[in-house]
Amino acid sequence: MNINFPVALPYTWTQELGEVDVVVPVPKGTRAKNLTVIIQKKKLSVGLKGQDTILDGELCKEIKVEDSTWTLRGCSFPAIESLLIIFL
Repeated sequence: MNINFPVALPYTWTQELGEVDVVVPVPKGTRAKNLTVIIQKKKLSVGLKGQDTILDGELCKEIKVEDSTWTLRGCSFPAIESLLIIFL
């Protein structure tokens, strides 16, 4: 018998009317210059330079690129990674 368990996504997201927030954990100590974040009308791509892409996919609806942004938040606890937060 084969049992297939769902694979955990490398990100979480929340959605409210007209707004989507995507949170991507990245290794502790990651700096903005180490990230590649591409936000397009129908596409979102996130990765660490020189490594495999963490997230790369087509969005179900067009977004306003000029209203979208991202930020990197560090954590003061040694064992917890930093968070890349994308606002679409």
